[in-house]
Amino acid sequence: MYLIPKPNGYFEELHGVVGQVDGASVACPDDLLDLARLLQDRLTPYGGLSVNVTLKEEPMTHPEEYFIEADENGVTIRYGDRAGAGNALVSLFHLLRQADRLPCLRIHDWPKCTRRGQSFDSCRHFFTTDEMKKIIEQLALLKCNVLHWVCVNDQAWRIELAGYPALTQVHGTQKYTKEEVKDLVEYAALRGISIVPEFEIPGHESMALSQYPELTCRGTKVTPPVVGGVYPVLMCPGKYETYVFIRRVLEEFVELFPAKEIHLGGDEAPKGIWKTCPHCQAKLEELGLTSVEQLQIHLMNYAAEVLRPYHKTLICWNESVKGGPGTLDQDYVVQYWADPKGYTKKELPEGRKFILSNFKPLYFDYPCAMHSLQAVYDYQPNINGVKDFPQDAIYGYESCIWAEHIATPARLEYMMFPRVVAGMEAFWTTNRNYKEFTTRANQYVAFLWSQKINTQTVDEASVSGLKRMEELRQYGKYAGRYGKRCQASVKRMKEELGLT
Repeated sequence: MYLIPKPNGYFEELHGVVGQVDGASVACPDDLLDLARLLQDRLTPYGGLSVNVTLKEEPMTHPEEYFIEADENGVTIRYGDRAGAGNALVSLFHLLRQADRLPCLRIHDWPKCTRRGQSFDSCRHFFTTDEMKKIIEQLALLKCNVLHWVCVNDQAWRIELAGYPALTQVHGTQKYTKEEVKDLVEYAALRGISIVPEFEIPGHESMALSQYPELTCRGTKVTPPVVGGVYPVLMCPGKYETYVFIRRVLEEFVELFPAKEIHLGGDEAPKGIWKTCPHCQAKLEELGLTSVEQLQIHLMNYAAEVLRPYHKTLICWNESVKGGPGTLDQDYVVQYWADPKGYTKKELPEGRKFILSNFKPLYFDYPCAMHSLQAVYDYQPNINGVKDFPQDAIYGYESCIWAEHIATPARLEYMMFPRVVAGMEAFWTTNRNYKEFTTRANQYVAFLWSQKINTQTVDEASVSGLKRMEELRQYGKYAGRYGKRCQASVKRMKEELGLT
């Protein structure tokens, strides 16, 4: 028998098997009845629950910690919190699905990190709530506990908002109603996953700004792009309307998403237009700021003030600290993806916490020839200029997938799996061994196929040699063609803005 992620304590198989019982049940406190029903639902395709299970709450040393003890009389689970109970029941599901008779065993487990995330982009290409639920279920079975939902970006705004109805009118039915969002949030929450939305400030908002051009520096209506890229249209921090927009959007997001976190973007915002905007220059002078980077931080800090009463943990991409140490509100956790200039490391002495999402190897929209299964599995926390990243600065981990190049659920699954399997073990397990992992991963791929997940095999995700070179060559040709489309789209927008 095996588990993924690999337990951090012990996993010992003993002599004998657990006694099977007709009409087996789960004895647990009332507040875990929903988790007990979920276990039974998951086991239905395997003949249902066949052993008696008892859950007992008791003090634990670690968050999410649990013990499983299975003997001839049944299974006893000891846990310290709801997350620990959920983790134990996920482990028990995997054990029960693997064999007709559960062997007697002992397991002690807890995660090395309590924030283990995966991003999900349904902005660039739309995925239905059912398609999202399929992915959420598989992430939950890997003990992932955060889905970072990229639901707004340049190409589309997918969340229906009462305050700004035009945001979703462009895409018609390819949006999510508030009822659908609430249903998705509840579905994920039952599975121990918190859905964290991303609202982009001040860039990556071409769609929103095309519908509400009064929020831009020049008030010019732009054509929202259909391809990825870094676009020059930004919210104008010198206009009162921008602050109203941020506040009203955040108030509706808080109502929709009960997660303790909220993501406020802050990446890839080329601020050249701010340098010539009279509104922005007036705001710089008013605030006594010395750079447009600090002006972006001012916007981010305004969002922090709006959210202060809601006691949210705020997240932003690492570009948001370009203004220098000590300027970004301390409520922000910085999500690190790439920083070739090395400015992010200056935040460490300030006590800043980080979510680590290094582009290499944690971006799964890139081929395995670039970010292989082993590279994901062997990942060690780092940022540019800091090799031995301090453990106390790690708020969490997150692997990412962006949908510019992913138009179908089958393609999404193919790019995610089994790399996300390796990633979730890397985020959970302290002592890892890739060779040993591949044995379990091969077995897990067979399980994924049974779940109708279009996963790569371990060999495909471990591409090497001539096959790797050919995959890189093919990707290079595709990236070149796509890059030309991006350049043409950016050029068109610059012309609309009068920047050329």
